[in-house]
Amino acid sequence: MKILCAGGGTLGSVTPLLAVIDELRHSPEPVEVYWFGTSAGPERKLVESYKINFMVLSAGKIRRYWSIQNFSDLGRIILGFFEALAWLVNNKVDIVLTAGSFVAVPVGWAAWLWGIPVLIHQQDVRPGLANKLLAPIAARITVSLKESLNDFSATKTILTGNPVRNIFEKINKNQARTNLGLEQDMFTLAVLGGGTGAEFFNHLLISALPKFNDQIQIIHLTGMGKKNSDNFSPHYRVLDFTTDTSNILAAADLVVTRAGMGVLTELATLSKAAIVVPIPHTHQEDNASLLEKNKAAKILNQLSLTPDNFVATVSQLLADDKHRAEFGKNLHNLFPPQPAVSFVKEIYKLIKKS
Repeated sequence: MKILCAGGGTLGSVTPLLAVIDELRHSPEPVEVYWFGTSAGPERKLVESYKINFMVLSAGKIRRYWSIQNFSDLGRIILGFFEALAWLVNNKVDIVLTAGSFVAVPVGWAAWLWGIPVLIHQQDVRPGLANKLLAPIAARITVSLKESLNDFSATKTILTGNPVRNIFEKINKNQARTNLGLEQDMFTLAVLGGGTGAEFFNHLLISALPKFNDQIQIIHLTGMGKKNSDNFSPHYRVLDFTTDTSNILAAADLVVTRAGMGVLTELATLSKAAIVVPIPHTHQEDNASLLEKNKAAKILNQLSLTPDNFVATVSQLLADDKHRAEFGKNLHNLFPPQPAVSFVKEIYKLIKKS
């Protein structure tokens, strides 16, 4: 079986597809995987760590607002379409998989033109523009949440949940802390801004560090090239990027994160309590609203968040075992079980039809 994946720019469109590849590689049929991604995104290192053939595609960001860059990016999108089409002419694949990302749009349309089935996955509550542009030509659309079923054609949309890499099912808190060189008996806070980091988190945490007591150890993922000094506190560990966040998430008693569906479903697998700070005025606010409605995380508004109330919220939750356990349980129950298995079944159905 030959599969082409397309995604990048951030890791949100990458990790669900890697989870699917994990599952496919456990099947008896050999699988050969290719990947189209971006030149500057954080995805290349992670994808290649899975022994996947990574290729850079010309791609432009699709903006819904006025920007002079829309003109040059339109040219890159067109160029990317012809690059993908030329590659597909010379490399026959059975199916194309995407989970959003602007790099997937030219690949998906090129595959459709060449008669190759395209499966797109909608992670977030609000449909992304890339998936809206691919939906008309998609052979199948999978969604993470039942709330998204009505956003696409009923005849080709199915609820699978959001696939999570199987590494998250194999690790426990004590082993993760050993792997990271952390103290076993200290409350542990993890702060993650995603593969590209979050400047707001980075500045917030540095301002907040002196306000935490010595009973808390903190591990901070800043984003590539954004690493802070780790000399602020003996219990402060900082990384700029890693291809494996499983240790960080598993080691934590509490996680501070954005509202990207990739990390949220990884936390759900681990039944972890989270403080979620969505990026203002984006689709992440819809994800956060769903979590808040289901009491599945503590939601904070970035526009009113200060170091003082951040420290107060973290300290309150770290002292409340019952509340953290409730958040973790509700988050876990929000998503359908065995999403990668369901996703792979849809792949086989499409390949048999084509």
